[in-house]
Amino acid sequence: MDYLCFVTLAYTGMRVSELLALKWTDIDFTKKAIRITKTYYNPNNVKTGYELKPIKMKQRLLYQVLSLQTTLVIPES
Repeated sequence: MDYLCFVTLAYTGMRVSELLALKWTDIDFTKKAIRITKTYYNPNNVKTGYELKPIKMKQRLLYQVLSLQTTLVIPES
């Protein structure tokens, strides 16, 4: 898991707080993109006012995220 976090940060340039706030619904596997809509340290976590362009994922990162998703059972909130 640490490796995947490091690779995601390195390949996308996103902030740690943005990575921590990601949900599976923020990842579009067909478009190979990650939508950044919130940050962990934003007390309101309001989508309006905090939205960036989707980040394109490299193929290597896409495979890493897909393999993690298939091995974990994480409830959607």
